[in-house]
Amino acid sequence: MPADSLKQAQEMLTQGRIDVFATNKGILFEMVEGLQGVKILDGRWGVENLFMAFQKTGPAREASLEFLRRFGAELQANGELLAMIKRAGLKGVAAND
Repeated sequence: MPADSLKQAQEMLTQGRIDVFATNKGILFEMVEGLQGVKILDGRWGVENLFMAFQKTGPAREASLEFLRRFGAELQANGELLAMIKRAGLKGVAAND
């Protein structure tokens, strides 16, 4: 059963018109604030990836790609990525996949 908006889905849940609703975890955590008897299940049904862009061709491409790989790996390895997630108050993030 489709919902035209998150607000409508929230209403459908509270009215018992639907038993479950699926979207990304960040939205789910916001959506269930203030709702009684609602539980967010463990696991996930999908993943939203974030990507960085860099030059498609040319001499700077390889250097850019290597920088982004090192930068991402360093953020994960030193715990800064998780610290950023915590500071932002994000919930349901799969940061190590």
